[in-house]
Amino acid sequence: MSSSIRRAAGVFAAFALLGAAVPAAHAQDGRFQVNVHVEYESGRTTDFKVGEILMVSVRDAQNAASPRQICWSPAPIDRPACSSSNQGAPSQTGATTLTITMSDGTTVRHTLQAGPAAGTLQPNTAAATAPVPFEVTCASQLYGQRLEDGTYAMPLAVVAAGQQVAGYYNAGGGYVQVAPYSTFTSGFMSNKCLKPVAQASTQAKSTFKLKSNTEKTYYLKIPAGFKVKGFSGDATGVSYAIDVTGGGFGNGVANPISSKGGGVHLPFLGATVTKDGYDSTKKQWFVRVKTGKLKKPLTLEILAYGSSAT
Repeated sequence: MSSSIRRAAGVFAAFALLGAAVPAAHAQDGRFQVNVHVEYESGRTTDFKVGEILMVSVRDAQNAASPRQICWSPAPIDRPACSSSNQGAPSQTGATTLTITMSDGTTVRHTLQAGPAAGTLQPNTAAATAPVPFEVTCASQLYGQRLEDGTYAMPLAVVAAGQQVAGYYNAGGGYVQVAPYSTFTSGFMSNKCLKPVAQASTQAKSTFKLKSNTEKTYYLKIPAGFKVKGFSGDATGVSYAIDVTGGGFGNGVANPISSKGGGVHLPFLGATVTKDGYDSTKKQWFVRVKTGKLKKPLTLEILAYGSSAT
């Protein structure tokens, strides 16, 4: 077997192993614990991006139920909103809510945050990087092997025009290592029919260090000319997250903020959100947090995705 084939085979084997890995669980009170991690990296559970393929699992403390259906809102890229699959890629920046129906009929909810997609394709490397979402502009063959002479072999499937793929790195010879979002089958595809998906969203963010034994309202500072995505109705473009200071966001609590206010507010290490929403008088998004004796230093982040005036 050639060195190039061995390298490609090693990459696929590594992807399969990492996809099966079980990372540290995300915090959630009660019987069920929801775990979300990036499939083609070393179990990363934070700082998700649009277009990254995520794996979802649920641990039942009673070992009595397993996930039967997972619904994504908004729907994942090139996948139905609800299915039995435990894989999907966030399609929009901001909050994505997972509604998981267990085999005993119990419903579990989990909210994750996704930042803007990566915009630069990496050079020829097997290193774990966030993928660039591409649209396929013409029917293209997906191959499973790169041969020593630089050609590609082992046809896997033909990816139809209009589908989207996650592009990981330039493999050489005008080919890119990709994974179609509709199947998640990893392989190599010619770059002639790949067009980067436009990423028009930007973000406004305010962060605050929380103090023990206080109750305070925190406001998101919106730059002049910034238009929040989905402002009318339930604004899924605005969200908050509370996490351990310096630990990266994604392991604590996070929820979208509706313009109507309300929502589910779980306590986290001594901090509880008592209210959130949009203050029509001040014309600002806000989160009110009550703390007891904090078990660890905590940071609140209020984040909005939208567009800036040009």
